[in-house]
Amino acid sequence: MILPVQPPSIGDAALFKFETLIDSPAAIKLRAMTSLRSELNSHLVNRHPPSDVQNACVDYINDLLALAEVSKTVPFKRKYTIRWRSGLTPEVVVEPSEEKTSTQAIGIDVTMTLFVYACSLLEQAAQRFVVDSRSGEILTTGLDEVAKICSKASTAFQTCRDTLTTMTAAIPELDPRVLGGLCSYSHLCGQICAFELAASRSGSKNLLAKLAMQVDADARPVQQTLKGSDGLGHLINHVTVIGPMYRARANTLMASAEFEVEHFGVANAWADRAMAAVKETEAALQQVTVPHMRLTVETIISKVKVECEKIIKENRMVYFEPPPKEMPSIVPVSAIKRTPPGVPVRELLQLYKTPVPFTPEEFVLNRPNVSMSSSGDSVSDKSIQQLSSTSETLPPVQIFPNASSAAMYASANGNSHNGHPTAGAVQTTPTR
Repeated sequence: MILPVQPPSIGDAALFKFETLIDSPAAIKLRAMTSLRSELNSHLVNRHPPSDVQNACVDYINDLLALAEVSKTVPFKRKYTIRWRSGLTPEVVVEPSEEKTSTQAIGIDVTMTLFVYACSLLEQAAQRFVVDSRSGEILTTGLDEVAKICSKASTAFQTCRDTLTTMTAAIPELDPRVLGGLCSYSHLCGQICAFELAASRSGSKNLLAKLAMQVDADARPVQQTLKGSDGLGHLINHVTVIGPMYRARANTLMASAEFEVEHFGVANAWADRAMAAVKETEAALQQVTVPHMRLTVETIISKVKVECEKIIKENRMVYFEPPPKEMPSIVPVSAIKRTPPGVPVRELLQLYKTPVPFTPEEFVLNRPNVSMSSSGDSVSDKSIQQLSSTSETLPPVQIFPNASSAAMYASANGNSHNGHPTAGAVQTTPTR
């Protein structure tokens, strides 16, 4: 019931050498960055466990943030070239023509790596959302942890959107609309976990109905936002089914609650609404090809039908109470708090607890406490923002502030692939 997103991969990872950027005593640490970049790409290409991918992303972003500070005061000897192959449209090649500063280029690298991190979280959540392969029943063990992972993935996609840098062209991963949709989709998955967990504890049916209705309410904007996005058709099909299915469950819960207190006509009306949502779900399910998802939806819908048909039949044959012509709406209630925009990259990845591998001063030859600007003028060490490992000395300030939205992706060739991108790439060649 949670579907992953194919992450991008690093294009020509072996060709770019960080140690060629600067002549400095820190060259050995730059070589380590080159190694780390290759290691991250290896995790992606070979589909290693999500935890390995996440750890590599955190280490790599940590290095990039430090390098970004260096790039503000120390000129690079060569262009910082970024190559990423899209996981959503691998056959499309995008080559932005506008030159960027090194700091902006590193910022794009950070955003793309953070996108990989978010995709890895979503994959981890999908793996831990367990469904019985025979019955289609959702197993609720560990769902509270899955909900937390979904929430973190949502925050990561939102932070990607916050850190976008201006580009003249973009791959889908840098499209603010796609990032917004994935942020909302991850949040939706967290809401599903929260409902299933609450339902397993047999709480108030009225409250459960409100939680189920929240899933439907969250599914609608996701469907609209992702509509037409390349490589995400499976998510669109997912939310198209999930919305009406949970609406059916919400109305069934209300019908059951009213039937228990002998409001048979009202219960009949809620059951009629549920059956209408069932028909919508069954129509949408025709577009879904994922076996375990089909099994789960069919299992849930089957239970809804049995419950509602029983209520409708008993009222029409025994109690004869006419359903009211007008019925109230179910007010959705959210169980998962949405993280507001503006979470800094370092705060999201908890980099305060991770020692920064080098400081900007290490890149200045024989000049302690003073660095040189690209124009040759002296720059006070106070102008270099230190990346400390403690929250007391480093406020949660974003290195890459919000910029104008990335240009919308214009050319699309297909929505699916075999899982390993092969041709498309994005390359920028910024200069200082």
